[in-house]
Amino acid sequence: MGRTLPPTLRELRWIPLVLWALILLGTVPRQDDVWWRMAAGRDMVRTHSVPHTNDYAFTEPDHPWVDHAWAYDLGIYGVYSATGLGGVHLVHALALFLLGLALFAPQRGRDLLWALPAVLLLWSHHSLRPWAVSDLLFLTALLLARDRGMSPLRRGALLFGLFALWGNLHGSAVPGALAVLVLLIPAQRTRESLGTFALTALALGAALMANPYGLGALALSVGYLSGHFSFLEALEEWGPPPLHLVLTLMAFTMGLGLALRHRRIPWRPLILSAILLVFSLKSRRHIPLFVITSLALLVPRIPSLRSGSSLAALALFALLAVGRFALGTVPVEERFYPRSTYVRIEGRIGPGTPVLAPHAWGGSLIWHFDGRARPYIDARNDCYSPKTFQCYRALREASPAPAGCPPLPPGTVDLLRGRPSP
Repeated sequence: MGRTLPPTLRELRWIPLVLWALILLGTVPRQDDVWWRMAAGRDMVRTHSVPHTNDYAFTEPDHPWVDHAWAYDLGIYGVYSATGLGGVHLVHALALFLLGLALFAPQRGRDLLWALPAVLLLWSHHSLRPWAVSDLLFLTALLLARDRGMSPLRRGALLFGLFALWGNLHGSAVPGALAVLVLLIPAQRTRESLGTFALTALALGAALMANPYGLGALALSVGYLSGHFSFLEALEEWGPPPLHLVLTLMAFTMGLGLALRHRRIPWRPLILSAILLVFSLKSRRHIPLFVITSLALLVPRIPSLRSGSSLAALALFALLAVGRFALGTVPVEERFYPRSTYVRIEGRIGPGTPVLAPHAWGGSLIWHFDGRARPYIDARNDCYSPKTFQCYRALREASPAPAGCPPLPPGTVDLLRGRPSP
């Protein structure tokens, strides 16, 4: 077994957390989905109802839409209305720092072998998206399932409340529930234990359907998990990780193995972690879930967030973050929000103008033009049929269009060619 860090080296425990803080405060998070999500929140405030159809788009305006993160959209628009984009950055940075505070606490020198790669792997969730809140809820659910000292009734009640909240904030509540059920599979198949497991599963299912869309939200998440949607293969985040991420993932896995050798590890957490590792090699989107699961369930101790040092670290980070966003201009990533391009075409946009735009820009079109522009396609991928994506790709690549694709109507603004069409 490894020795604990000597007094002269205990400051090394803070290296991963300090690195995490620098990443959160010193780099620009991805901002792709935040624009249309705030637009959805804005419209929910105006209409006092959740969206059910693809009203924003020129194509398929009546296609059903299940906004699986409707509560997040509403909340993040409220934050923006009160504090601007800086407040939106601050909320996500604090949530992610809280996650790092719970996970990045090496106790021995060899623990740095997994802690430093873990920071780099979680970097992929440094974005203005529901992931930040969802990751915290996922960690909480795992810790509740791991706590064997808790009575089944109390655990079931807490899990029901957590998943009822999570199911309205992000669709990843469904795979989170599956992970919890794997951990709760009874070791001894007695009638009582199997009955408790069945009741917990029913409670989680009921919690996941406690949303404005009912079974529709559950079906949407299952569709994502099964790869049902045709657009997933074209999205970077759903594709396999690049070489540098694979190498970092392997470094984390090997470092964790070295730190945990000679320890007896329960089979359920180990199997769950192995399953998520396989999914991570298939899709980079799942890497943070593998990291969180491995650190929450395999590392012997999760630091208490109520300890004096943790509270002091959180308070210091909050102070630095508030100063960072209060004193500096919040950067906007041109890749997902090309403000200069939108300003140039401002005079060509009227009520309902159809716009053929890069997929990454569609969601920000919805926000920037406040309903005046109606994208041919946008970042809300599950609002379109496979046929629409085939037609869009043909237009984007200037290739022959499949039969049945509608021509672009007169007056369409074409941003795929880098300038408005004549």
